[in-house]
Amino acid sequence: MRGVTAPGRAELQAWPPILSFALAAALALVLGAGCASEIARKGSVYQHRRHGYSIGVPERQWSRTSVDGAVLAFRSPEGDFMSMMSRCRETAAPAALLARRLLIGLDERVLRQAGPVLLEGRNGWGQVLDARFESRAVRIKTITVVVQPCILDWVLVSPGDFATAERSFDGWWSTFRAEPSASVGAGAAP
Repeated sequence: MRGVTAPGRAELQAWPPILSFALAAALALVLGAGCASEIARKGSVYQHRRHGYSIGVPERQWSRTSVDGAVLAFRSPEGDFMSMMSRCRETAAPAALLARRLLIGLDERVLRQAGPVLLEGRNGWGQVLDARFESRAVRIKTITVVVQPCILDWVLVSPGDFATAERSFDGWWSTFRAEPSASVGAGAAP
């Protein structure tokens, strides 16, 4: 979000390791984010009028947090973290190829599952992987969908009960709706 800065290195080191990992991972994913800007909650959805989309509010246990460059970010009391990022005005490529960049920098990763997803008739790519951070195992799920002229990424990082976190995550990202009269990224700065 505009005007919000991410925690510094010393602040991240003082946080629980998994939250530090989640924020560091989210920061790495949003470098160069071009579509991140104000988004407003209207009842049970967040709306981004300039970019022409809405997305539902996650289940009650997820609390909103701010990460520089993320359109939306949430954390659960259990230490799970999920976010939505968008990068606009980039060269379009297949979602499967774009999703690979989300794995860059993750050590000791094992891809568990990858395949196509569908969101509002748009082809996307989902992947689930296991990774290690500071000797702790985490499971990560990503969803990448191209909604011209933007690339949208949703990321879930879970240190514990992945199945429960995944149900919330899938319920959340699947509520995304692009308004038919507006193009995602319309009016966005390059």
